[in-house]
Amino acid sequence: MSLQDLDDMALIEKAKQGSAPAFETLFSRYRAAVDVYIGSRVRRREDVEDISQDTWTEVLKKLSKYDYQRANFVAFVKNHAHWKMVAYYEKLGEWGRVEILAQDLLRNFEEESGATDILKRVKDSSPSPEEIIEKAELLDRFLKVAFSSSIAPHQLISFGFARLLEWRPREIVAELSEQFLRNLEARLEDDDSRILLGQRTYLRERLSPLREKMDCQVDDVIEDPNTRAVYAHLLNRLVGQTKLSDYYTIHGNPEQNIDEWSWSVKRRVLLELLKR
Repeated sequence: MSLQDLDDMALIEKAKQGSAPAFETLFSRYRAAVDVYIGSRVRRREDVEDISQDTWTEVLKKLSKYDYQRANFVAFVKNHAHWKMVAYYEKLGEWGRVEILAQDLLRNFEEESGATDILKRVKDSSPSPEEIIEKAELLDRFLKVAFSSSIAPHQLISFGFARLLEWRPREIVAELSEQFLRNLEARLEDDDSRILLGQRTYLRERLSPLREKMDCQVDDVIEDPNTRAVYAHLLNRLVGQTKLSDYYTIHGNPEQNIDEWSWSVKRRVLLELLKR
């Protein structure tokens, strides 16, 4: 019988006795699942790989203490991955701690989820009235905090299309780059209201702070000194009369701008929600 045919417990016993091939079989069996787990909480691919490597090294060191009666093997590995991620985020300072604390608070707003997905799961799972209210309140809190924040309008608009409407970065770049922010804000409002069961009045209220910024100068809505320096050529223009492409700083790969803006908005909103 080959090692691939053995169950986890048999492989673990062999690995505890020093069998490197047995441990490598376990590694091959669960590496992808562990990488997905880490990747859902850590952005940079190279960091995911480093944390995964550290995790499996730790698992090998602690394998002799593993008790199958307390947890299955993949849970044992993920527990070590969790603490490696905690250490990783502690090195990043305040933002890192916010990210690790907030992963459960806003699970519906992870990378793969958006407003459409939330509503689809509500519909498919036949939830109780309490569950519907809970999900609606979550979305409402998120929209309130995001669009009433001091985050730059171009980032909020990009985030709205990427996370609420589930546009891919390349789709945003291809279709929206040369449109004025005023038109994009109106389109975001229209498209979101259709997704949220036609709640246009509700969306107008939640997006009104963003809409009002369209008549402000860029100088008045960007606070960060470093960001202001980057967009010095735009400061005297009205926000609504600038285009999404005016804000690209990575021209060779504009999709990366969209991804970074969405990530930035998500982290800042999570921090605000944790304060409340």
